[in-house]
Amino acid sequence: DWVTHGNSLVAMAAPSQTGDVVGVRLANQSSASGAGQVVTFGEVFIDGEVAAGSHLMARVGGQLVPVQMDVKTTYADGSVKHAVLSVAPTALAGNGSVEMMLTAGAGATGAALTASDVLSHNYNLQLQLNLHDGQGTRTIDAAQVLSQAIQAGKVETWLSGPLASEFRVEPTVSGDLKARFDIRLTAEGGIKT
Repeated sequence: DWVTHGNSLVAMAAPSQTGDVVGVRLANQSSASGAGQVVTFGEVFIDGEVAAGSHLMARVGGQLVPVQMDVKTTYADGSVKHAVLSVAPTALAGNGSVEMMLTAGAGATGAALTASDVLSHNYNLQLQLNLHDGQGTRTIDAAQVLSQAIQAGKVETWLSGPLASEFRVEPTVSGDLKARFDIRLTAEGGIKT
């Protein structure tokens, strides 16, 4: 595999041990250190490369770190075609990069983060809309919308695991106009909407 890095092509590490699947390079595009954050990215696999029901780990500097694999599409044989991978926190220096090898392993373990966990982290996002419909400004409290959706059993889940979970709620603003909130909580307590 080759990836672009600046103006040159950089060779990625090739699978070299039993169970190795593919090499990945994570790059920090900012000058600030990225210490201890779960990293989530999409990955496409070759037909049969990651069997149905299997799990992945990432080998980083000789150490195995957990990977949460949320399978999104599969091949006819059930093997993974596309998955969203969440990798346990890895320190990443400003403007630095780290190479990892995805390999067969136990994967991330533990209870999945829940929509209620988002609320327990003092989630407080508000969306203010000024519509020209004669009704003026509206404020939508995303935490309140999420709480109501949890109570009504109407939370959609995109990612679900101990490293990262992502939930979607869609309140009606006016008529056919809806707001869509995709809310992600990671193991270290980070929330992105």
